[in-house]
Amino acid sequence: MAYFIEPGFIIFIFCYMGYIFSLCSFCRKYLDNPGQDKKVFAALVFLSELFISVINSSRHIPYIIFKIISYILTAILVFTGFSDNAAKKFSATVILITIKTLVLNFGCSFASCIVLSVSILAGGNVSGILEGAENLVSAFSYMLVILVFGILIKSPYNIFNGKIKGWYFTMSVPLIFVVLIMDIVNWGASNGIVVSAGRTGGYGIYYNQVYSEAAICILALLSACIAGGFVYGMDKIYTKQRQNEWYYAQNEFYKMLTKQYMQMDRLQHDMKNHLLSLYGLLENKELKKALAYLENMFETGNILPGSEITGNKVIDILIYNKKKQAGQDNIRMECIICIPKNCIITGFDLCVIFGNILDNAINACKKIQDSSYKFISIECQKVKKCLILAARNGTIIKDIKKIKKGTGFYNINETVKKYNGTVNIKIENNIFEISILLPVYTADIT
Repeated sequence: MAYFIEPGFIIFIFCYMGYIFSLCSFCRKYLDNPGQDKKVFAALVFLSELFISVINSSRHIPYIIFKIISYILTAILVFTGFSDNAAKKFSATVILITIKTLVLNFGCSFASCIVLSVSILAGGNVSGILEGAENLVSAFSYMLVILVFGILIKSPYNIFNGKIKGWYFTMSVPLIFVVLIMDIVNWGASNGIVVSAGRTGGYGIYYNQVYSEAAICILALLSACIAGGFVYGMDKIYTKQRQNEWYYAQNEFYKMLTKQYMQMDRLQHDMKNHLLSLYGLLENKELKKALAYLENMFETGNILPGSEITGNKVIDILIYNKKKQAGQDNIRMECIICIPKNCIITGFDLCVIFGNILDNAINACKKIQDSSYKFISIECQKVKKCLILAARNGTIIKDIKKIKKGTGFYNINETVKKYNGTVNIKIENNIFEISILLPVYTADIT
């Protein structure tokens, strides 16, 4: 006895497996530090989706219970499969559910409208979609989900990067309401509550079904546009706010450095008097008082014996502060910096570049356990008509894309582009390297 497998079912299985693969890829891109092997995670996703499908096919389980079970399973997969913070995983779960709910509803309703309309035009007398056509409708819907996931996976845009916990919850709440509305509509459709076209007799039930599917299709499309626009807008607002906060912080930091620079100038201006005081203390053999007096001078001018002389006093103070900060965390820091006096790069922009490089390096070294990698090396010198800066530090990060998406690298890159310069970064053997080339005698600054 030969068994015939309906072609639509084969297409549906193929698309369904593609959907599971794309879901796993989406999770692994946007969620860091996987707690499970990717094959194990894919297998768990497949089993959970299979379980959801079995529940969905059962007529004894109410629609609302089925949806709650499916959402709980999705949350369990995300929370157990990754080791990010709970707020980020909660947000990722909500976005996964939103994409699946809205895209599947749109795809199923759109394809159903097409199939039913073709049946009407062909003069059919069927009160619903045939079994073979149902498989094709489902396959089409999952293809759309794969397409959406694929676009998000390939996109460099990352809404999960560098957000605070409050942002994740604020962004998730409206999406939950959108999904809830869509589920209520589906619950109504599953209980025979459909949008009526007001047509009776003949193909009235047919027209009513087409009308109902079209209404769900439009609702799903509008909901998807609203949800996508809301998430994109929230991210833009957050990014703009962070940039404004960064600019304010950098400006205040620059003012602080300028103030310290003025203190150094005053110290140098009063150096003759200081030397006379020191001479008197030493002549009276009051060594402790002389030492305390020297330390007070160093602290007032924010300098230490052996401090780096870069050619820019504001950068001198910045390097001193960062070196002191690194020393508190047992991080070795070496600096060889020479900035030309006629450099066209402003002191503020130099602070942005050096400050962000050193802040990122210090933060990276803090996370390292191996003391041999807790180091920072930074060199800067003029070569012909360019200023070349090279910095190296230990790191536990292996994905260079994660660094490029960080606020620190963005600030550096934007400042370098202002002077028509270039930035290159690489990670090799747990060593992060950044090299910057800046034309210092070019007048055409954008």
